[in-house]
Amino acid sequence: MTPVNSARLNPGKSRPLRRDHVPRLRTKTGCLTCRDRRKKCDERHPICSGCNRNDLVCQWREEQQPSRESASAVSASRLAWCSSSKSETESCPSPPARTSWMERNRPRQSSSSPSSSSISSSTSSPTGTNTSSTTTTTTKTSRYSHAVLASSVSSTTPPKLLPIGMTVAYRPPGWQGRPTEYSYLLAHYIDKFLPLMSRPYAHAEFGKMSYSVRLALFHPILMDVYLAVASIHLAAGGHPETMKSAISLYNSAIRGLSRTIEAGESDGCEDWLMLASIGLCVFERWHISNHVKATTHLLGAFQIYQIRCRMPRIKDMKLERCFAETLIYHSSILSLFEGADAVCLSDEILKELTSILSTKPIPEAPQWANSPLLGGFHTLFRLILDITKLRSDPHKTQYAAPLAQRLDEVDRLIEARVLTSWDEKRKSNCCNEMRMFSTATKILFLKFMNPQCGMSDPLIEGVVQEGLQRIRVWSPDDRFDQFFCWPLLVIGCGLQAADDIELLRTKLDEIWDTTRCGDARRVRATLESVWAQEQDPISRDSMTEVCTTRPCGLDILLRNDGVFGLLRT
Repeated sequence: MTPVNSARLNPGKSRPLRRDHVPRLRTKTGCLTCRDRRKKCDERHPICSGCNRNDLVCQWREEQQPSRESASAVSASRLAWCSSSKSETESCPSPPARTSWMERNRPRQSSSSPSSSSISSSTSSPTGTNTSSTTTTTTKTSRYSHAVLASSVSSTTPPKLLPIGMTVAYRPPGWQGRPTEYSYLLAHYIDKFLPLMSRPYAHAEFGKMSYSVRLALFHPILMDVYLAVASIHLAAGGHPETMKSAISLYNSAIRGLSRTIEAGESDGCEDWLMLASIGLCVFERWHISNHVKATTHLLGAFQIYQIRCRMPRIKDMKLERCFAETLIYHSSILSLFEGADAVCLSDEILKELTSILSTKPIPEAPQWANSPLLGGFHTLFRLILDITKLRSDPHKTQYAAPLAQRLDEVDRLIEARVLTSWDEKRKSNCCNEMRMFSTATKILFLKFMNPQCGMSDPLIEGVVQEGLQRIRVWSPDDRFDQFFCWPLLVIGCGLQAADDIELLRTKLDEIWDTTRCGDARRVRATLESVWAQEQDPISRDSMTEVCTTRPCGLDILLRNDGVFGLLRT
């Protein structure tokens, strides 16, 4: 960068003659990063559009305030949250010392490491959780962990131009007062957990979500949520010492959200608030407890989304697409898991969701690659939600014909592989996933429309075998993760043969090993209860009263409180 002429900054001194003219700063009140780059700044807080677009650190002077009254109010509330978060963090017990997973996962310093120079100056500098992240074969995800971990390195002079926007050499509000050990949690969240939040076939842009992490650096509540998710993920992965930290951070986030809402410090439509609600829902799904409350946070996310629909604002279409698909996905599966029939998609929300899902945030990619969760078939997941809500409807027969027509249409489109060619491998993965969900939806529909049908019914038995075939042909090279808990639960309720049951057990174990998601444990426990009931010797009694009262394994799908209610009885 060409140094600024000192004569320009001090008019009292004589100005030396120079041929090259140093351009003046194009902004006087914008962020320091835009001033250093001599770029215009829209002064959007906490991250201006220019820094967000170029993945740069958006740094502001401490005395700088947003020009608008509303922005200054948000800034004031942000400073208040910083101090409250710091006092809460200091009062909470800190995680265990750097033993177990922290010490074992500390990467060795290497001269060939691209970030060794930035972290070797201090013996207490945090490091990533991936031991390969400091070698010359640094992966894309490990680059992000080093970027964030640089935030805990003290420096009086913040960097100017940085390769990754999350790389900061100062402590932003969301990171002030944090113990050093939390850097490990944030690195784990970015390297290990965040990639699970989008489907492998989706465009790579949806797997980064760097904006959400940068936003957490300015909002302590959102940072608490991300660190809590990382802690619960580590605790399930064989590091129980992080469970205490997970609960503490989760409670801190809940208290912070409650105070923010009660004090009126939020407009209710901020990006960080939506991300926090979704993150709390994800935390509950990853918790291994049988008493999860993911539905509560999902309802909160819907309320926030409804407020966002009414508020005019600048939209980041990639983020909006993630929000829309996340709401539809969680509402469709939690309706069966937890009995989340309280989720109601109003006409206002449906109109907004349809508008978002019909756009392509990445124009050069097809619609299915622009879909981080739903494979471009959001109509299938809306159909799952509509069918699940009919389990207790006494007038459900009148909806049978239109629902069957919708299901046939979606199934026909999936089977015809009508997806636009872009990447054949990813396209094949997307089709296989949607086929598995479509087959499970058929089972659900047949059972809800004919509650008296059992597993021996020829129609249901045929669809169950079709679902098993979908599982058998799944390539071992492709990721099998928490996304498949829902179809495995539905298909598993219709199994009787020992070999088929063993196949389901193997796939659920694979999901657990890959993701450590609590849903995998709960689905496994639910199915084991169903299978044990099917194999109970008493059930083979020839007495009529026993045979007529013996429930069918598929009957568990009819529970109004959700299938996981079986685990709480």
